[in-house]
Amino acid sequence: MLVFVKQGIEVEPRQQEFINRVEEYTGGRFRAGFRTAVDLQPKVAGALGELAVQQAPLVFTPLPATIDLAVPWIYDPAARAEAFSSHAAILECHALPLAAPRLPAASLDMLADRLAELGRLHRLFQTEQALQVTSDPESIAVSAANRGQPRAGLVVRRSRAVSLWAELERDMLGHVVEAADLTQRIAGMLRLAAEFVPHEGDVALAAGLGPTDQVVEGLVSDLGRRNQASFGLGGRRALARAELEDSVPAATLGSASAEIGQELAARVLHQFRASRR
Repeated sequence: MLVFVKQGIEVEPRQQEFINRVEEYTGGRFRAGFRTAVDLQPKVAGALGELAVQQAPLVFTPLPATIDLAVPWIYDPAARAEAFSSHAAILECHALPLAAPRLPAASLDMLADRLAELGRLHRLFQTEQALQVTSDPESIAVSAANRGQPRAGLVVRRSRAVSLWAELERDMLGHVVEAADLTQRIAGMLRLAAEFVPHEGDVALAAGLGPTDQVVEGLVSDLGRRNQASFGLGGRRALARAELEDSVPAATLGSASAEIGQELAARVLHQFRASRR
């Protein structure tokens, strides 16, 4: 099922409710925006063409020892970024193509609008959040940093690597991590990454959660209703990371996002539980 949402028009409340359900970040469908029939036709044709590519089977292939890749982790415990709240837990996901041509430097600035648009469509960014664009010679990033709301960001590098991050929701007792919710969140990030990663070839994946000193495992639905929480002894800089281990066909990032997300979430949770002991 392919979904295309007309933009630049006023919709009725029930229509907006339906659109919100279709575009829901963790469980929604592939969707793109359009304004006219002329605008829509090539998008439909392109999406149908991509479906044929996306039918590639999902295979996890161990990374060869000769591959030299470094994950550009967003949260650095040695030099905590001032952009993050002192109590925030950051979920991040990284997609690193194994062999892809570098993006021309001149094309980075042209990506800003596309990052913002797709970040909103995939619900990484909330509609009302103001977005900030930053760039350097090797990357361009779009982030949302409204006070009082969980912040998030999307980075595309000239190497074609894509990084996504988001602060987890919290209550007065901290954060809750849940296997099903973590799987859905990572799967949503993978679907967004698939918009930028070349479909040809393989891509290595990593995911991480940190710091975990104010995170407990439980039900996300309990946020705001808890009266106690038991934290582990991981310390202020404890991390739970699924490091680079294997690769998958890049064409499966969208079509098999749920299965890949489940694998990455399980590896992150194993690390998290180990840090609680």
